[in-house]
Amino acid sequence: MPIEEVVKKQIIELISQSRKLKFEDEYHQALSSEQVQECSGWLAAAMHIVEVVCPNSESAYRKRAEKIAERQSGWAIQSDVGEFGFLLTNLYTLISLIST
Repeated sequence: MPIEEVVKKQIIELISQSRKLKFEDEYHQALSSEQVQECSGWLAAAMHIVEVVCPNSESAYRKRAEKIAERQSGWAIQSDVGEFGFLLTNLYTLISLIST
């Protein structure tokens, strides 16, 4: 499988995971400490894929991704995952258009 397809597949998986991890309680906080840990790991994986796709540190996608990943909002981290998930959705759309 070409590397481009591997990257696109990983982005799709991360988007799917973000939809499951972004749930919150009535106080806009993560549902458990395990969810906080999963979100932290997810953000690292998502940041890595953005670095692969956008090696230029001046890329708008990369700059925004770095801000989200650095924020890691404690018990509100699921909100960061939700925002990053939408960033990945837009990035996926862009690379799909470019690769066609």
